[in-house]
Amino acid sequence: MTDSLSPLSSSALDAYLSRIGVDGRPDCDLDGLTLLHHAHLFNIPFDNLDVPLGITITLDPDDVFDKIVVRRRGGFCYEHNSLMASVLLTLGFDVAMLSSRVASGPRGWGPPFDHMTLRVHLDRPYLVDVGFGDSYRDPLPVGEWHEDSNGSTYQGLERDDGLVVQRRMEDRRSGHLYLTDPTPRRLAEFDPMCTFQQTSPDVWFTQTWVVTLPLRDGRMTLSPGSFKRTRAGIVQQTDIDSVEQTESILWNRFGMTEIRLPDTFPISRPKRPRT
Repeated sequence: MTDSLSPLSSSALDAYLSRIGVDGRPDCDLDGLTLLHHAHLFNIPFDNLDVPLGITITLDPDDVFDKIVVRRRGGFCYEHNSLMASVLLTLGFDVAMLSSRVASGPRGWGPPFDHMTLRVHLDRPYLVDVGFGDSYRDPLPVGEWHEDSNGSTYQGLERDDGLVVQRRMEDRRSGHLYLTDPTPRRLAEFDPMCTFQQTSPDVWFTQTWVVTLPLRDGRMTLSPGSFKRTRAGIVQQTDIDSVEQTESILWNRFGMTEIRLPDTFPISRPKRPRT
């Protein structure tokens, strides 16, 4: 794979913008960045389906573009954010890929390159992340609390050990999402952890699967045995008990019309270990 990002061709950029429902090329400013951030989040699901399907996930930009734009799939963080980085680079934004360590309990962080985050510098630095699942929906200004467009409040706090992204909870406490190293990284540096995330039996991505997409007033999530749709805090849940049901939801709810699941695809909820 290539070691660093390259701009998209004019036709590829147009295809991406069509994929996320954006007419015309956004301006290289905060309004344009916010438009892209929202449109990507609301149109391209987060999913790790390739892991149970036994399909190797690569970070080759051509593979990522074909999967997400041409075949209208989703992906996980490295795919989402590397594609977004290429788009932003093409449009003229000052963008860098950063290594993040996801919070793993109240006292710890995951390994370096556990997650990819983007930094875009405009009048000030902003964090951009379209590949974390349930996270901030607006570009996040570094150094201050920001009330997001969905009513949640986030902060990118600068510390000696990096940028801590945290969400303010209803009880006013702060919950950590991840710790970001501000050093710009090359795409190839994420490749070992991308392989680890899809092969290690100890990580969440190999133990189960999920497809999730934010809605203007909530979120919808498909996982083994369940389809949940949340609106204004109210959860509607449908039990799923067949591959056919799972496939139908992928087609009709998430727009993944080209995906086909084998009869052996795991659609049952994982059993909880006995204690």
